[in-house]
Amino acid sequence: MIFVENVAIIMIKSEGVIILSNENCEGLSVIIPVYNSEKYLADCLDSIINQEYKNLEIICINDGSTDSSAQILDAYAKKDNRIIVIHNENKGVAAARNCGIDNATMPFITFVDSDDTIDSKMYSKMIKAISNDKLDCVCCNYQKVFLNGKTLTIKSRFKNRVLYNEEIREEIVKCLIGFSNENNNCLSCLWNKIFVLDVINKNNIRINEKRSHGEDWMFCIEYYAAINSIGFVEDALYNYIFRQNSLVGKPRSNAFEVTLEANKLFKKLFPEFEWKSEAKVFEENNRPIENALYYRNSFNGSQTKQLFNKIYSICKEENYYADDKGLNKTQQKLKIALENDDVNGFIKCLERATLKDYIVYKLKMAIRKLIKG
Repeated sequence: MIFVENVAIIMIKSEGVIILSNENCEGLSVIIPVYNSEKYLADCLDSIINQEYKNLEIICINDGSTDSSAQILDAYAKKDNRIIVIHNENKGVAAARNCGIDNATMPFITFVDSDDTIDSKMYSKMIKAISNDKLDCVCCNYQKVFLNGKTLTIKSRFKNRVLYNEEIREEIVKCLIGFSNENNNCLSCLWNKIFVLDVINKNNIRINEKRSHGEDWMFCIEYYAAINSIGFVEDALYNYIFRQNSLVGKPRSNAFEVTLEANKLFKKLFPEFEWKSEAKVFEENNRPIENALYYRNSFNGSQTKQLFNKIYSICKEENYYADDKGLNKTQQKLKIALENDDVNGFIKCLERATLKDYIVYKLKMAIRKLIKG
């Protein structure tokens, strides 16, 4: 494949030469955030450039890598002119993905993590599905690959279905934001989906750069709110390599803020949902306590105290517990402490409310450490 002034694509086949313009072919922008991935990057890139589907724009964002990732990217770009390399200072995976979105020029976009690989037929199968049915999104199953060589296939419950309009909200969104206990496998990942770039840009959807966890989940939910159709490919086409040093396990000091931010956004996007139901009211009332427990489990000493203070400040600013519907005794005490500007009373109440679960957590960690050691 040869790009000619970013306007036409010449595809050489055995039967001759076919010239296609960007206006009458699909075209897929593949966005790859890269940070210190020198051990895995070649395998990742090889799996993409060797795709059966060739009409790719491969946007690699080097997020300030300090290893040889930058050199590997530049070397691949010299060999394959579909590869575009952007070298940035380190801003995190969310900012890197947003940079990719901002620079994408193809009608469709997708994402790949730089330490993963994809099946050679992934994009041919998914582009066929999204194009033939004129869908706004398509999703596939994936393989979870462990470092010991074992694999686990993660499957969506929708198989080869297509969901439209209200079905998307009822069967996908409600599941992802806790209104349903249905299996939500495959629904919140970025990398097992193809999205329509025009939908993303018209609705100003971007990855939330405040989050270091769940940013893909939020992006998908915002995207689902904007679309009318989504299809599913039953094949497991993405290889998610499970590594112990994943960001998922790293503590997040802004967990309470981003949780409240997500809740506000979802209420705005889906006002028809039953936000005043007993279960949702309890969930909202218990959110400061849940986050206090997370902070106790994840941080130590003075840092935990500072984070408890932050919970108080945010609750005060948000006028938390103003609606006293369904408050239990602990939540009523928190409400009184807020009304009386009693930060110490508020923190002591959080400490008492989380003490039992905190002790259980610490015992479990101690036992796990003894077993490993």
